Amino acid sequence: MKITVELLREGTRVDSYAGEVKISRACCSAVVLIRAQGDNIIVDPGAMDYADEVLCALHDRGLRTEDINIIVNTHMHLDHTYNDYLFKDAIIYTPTSVWYTDDGNRVEMFSDVVDLKIPGITVIDTAGHMEKHISLIVESEGKRIVIAGDAVRESIIQGERVPEKYPNAKEYLKSMKKIFAVADEIIPGHGPIIKGERLKQLKEIVKKLKV
Repeated sequence: MKITVELLREGTRVDSYAGEVKISRACCSAVVLIRAQGDNIIVDPGAMDYADEVLCALHDRGLRTEDINIIVNTHMHLDHTYNDYLFKDAIIYTPTSVWYTDDGNRVEMFSDVVDLKIPGITVIDTAGHMEKHISLIVESEGKRIVIAGDAVRESIIQGERVPEKYPNAKEYLKSMKKIFAVADEIIPGHGPIIKGERLKQLKEIVKKLKV
């Protein structure tokens, strides 16, 4: 089964920590397209000011909004979720529920991410940035790609310490270590893809990180 992963837009950089700054509308998450088993999946459709850019990126790939049948939100911050509204025919997966738009807007709630089944994707619990946060592992072209949402932030790694002010810092560090332990490439919510030598370098820092 062929699965492809494409970055529709890189997430804008955020160098400050939650609770210390007000994030502007111009802040936007990475927007990722996965094509798997006939499904077109978007992970984190992004923020309001970037709707046209996301639609253009899809058009360049021969896709319309109605061709997207699954949306996944890694967590429920608006810079990741605002553009969900663009995809009115898609099932929406969140860290706590699935919203089925094709049969009367039925919502199925669940308590554990192991119950969240998305075709071709492994879902893992990466709490810390928020109490409920998921990341996705996709096997594509011989690589294990982790779409990390905000569970990985390079500014924290480069600072060589998870700030105590960060929401649930111990869980955040645990989740980040989990991701680096399995990833061949990481698509973070903000900043460039982490791969190759940069991945190796950051992985060594993450091993030594403390709260």
